[in-house]
Amino acid sequence: MSVYASLFRKVIFPVYDRMLRRRGTAQALREYQANLGMSTEELRTLQLRKLKALLHHAHDQVPYYRQTWEALGIHPQDVHSLGDFAQFPVITKEIIQQHYSELRASGTQPTNIAKATGGSSGEPLRFEITRQSNELREAVMWRGYAWAGLQLGMKTAYLWGVNVGPSSLRQRLKDSGYHRFYNRKIFDSFGMNEENLASYVTALNTYKADAMVCYVSPLVTLANYILQSGNSVRSPKVILTGAEPLHEFQRSVIEQAFGCAVINTYGCREFMLVAAECGRKQGLHTNIDHLVVETLDEQGDSVFGVEGQVAITDLSNYGMPFIRYINGDMATLTDRVCDCGNPLPLIEKINGRKLDIIHAPNGARLPGEFFPHLLKDFPEVEKFQVRQHQLERIELLVVCRTGIQAATSTAIAKALNTYTQGSLAIELRPVDAIPATPSGKHRVVVNELTGP
Repeated sequence: MSVYASLFRKVIFPVYDRMLRRRGTAQALREYQANLGMSTEELRTLQLRKLKALLHHAHDQVPYYRQTWEALGIHPQDVHSLGDFAQFPVITKEIIQQHYSELRASGTQPTNIAKATGGSSGEPLRFEITRQSNELREAVMWRGYAWAGLQLGMKTAYLWGVNVGPSSLRQRLKDSGYHRFYNRKIFDSFGMNEENLASYVTALNTYKADAMVCYVSPLVTLANYILQSGNSVRSPKVILTGAEPLHEFQRSVIEQAFGCAVINTYGCREFMLVAAECGRKQGLHTNIDHLVVETLDEQGDSVFGVEGQVAITDLSNYGMPFIRYINGDMATLTDRVCDCGNPLPLIEKINGRKLDIIHAPNGARLPGEFFPHLLKDFPEVEKFQVRQHQLERIELLVVCRTGIQAATSTAIAKALNTYTQGSLAIELRPVDAIPATPSGKHRVVVNELTGP
């Protein structure tokens, strides 16, 4: 570890966090690290205690939960185990959108932090978290990254999505300073195309990162280019992947190209890091001292050892509690124990949605994450879907709350042209609704060039 990374982790960040920002992230990180000295059963006891406190708070302070639970005849005082908790109803993005005000806890609104998802299911979601919750989820993220091999302050390259919406010079300078402080650099994954892959390799070799954090699809594209072209890339100590499922054949290609371990993580905007692999790669350790993660079958019953839809409860967000929230992903839980000594239980496999890729005549390949990143910055967009039937053209179906504005259409086209060099025409079509697939799911991208 470099001198800066060591000083940052031990001195600079704790002082910055406590003295300058008046936050508790560094202290929370120490406490979460200490939790790893507990047994799995002790962690489950801690989890249940936090869950009971959250449920009582939600019943007393959140109108939606109180009314819904009382109508069903259930009460937090009846919860003595996670089995009892399974009787509580789930919430969905649609419920949150329809009952936004009633899901906010009394008295917390003035200090809540507004957040928005990119809408990987095609529906951007806006929600709120408390400042303390924001600090705790950042601490959990750094704990998970550490056992995966990425320590706070390490020189890190992010092959990740950038803000593709409008931003001021002041905001860009602020973001640049922020990334420099944390000793990281963003490599725009949305700007990658067949013509500039060599420049990404050159830039990575120049930057000399000790770690990388990457979207899976662009990283695989870059890895294949490295192997096929014969170009060499400097090996970081570790690569962490996220945002979409990592398949073993993809991991193999990446590890061969970059000459280092590839570690998978699982998270979402609503909760940040949910689970992460350690260096043993025997499953993803789940942050049960911070969250409750369940998998449910089509009837809504809890399942274990088989694939189910993910339901997550955030134990720290008292401002707008997410209790048994269905995030649209699929996963498999396991009772296997990792031999690394980490007591956090494992997710066997993330079977979550894998977004399609849009192709452009200039060779650009836009991962499905591009469009959620772009459209989340336009509040009038309620739901969307991208369709590609021809190489030269895409169709953007948009359900709008107030009608699409000319400025919005121009901004979307401008962002797209930045990456496709004007080679890909876009037809923006307002619609009243976007149909689901036969399986009942919504797809962000329907690319008929590469099959259904």
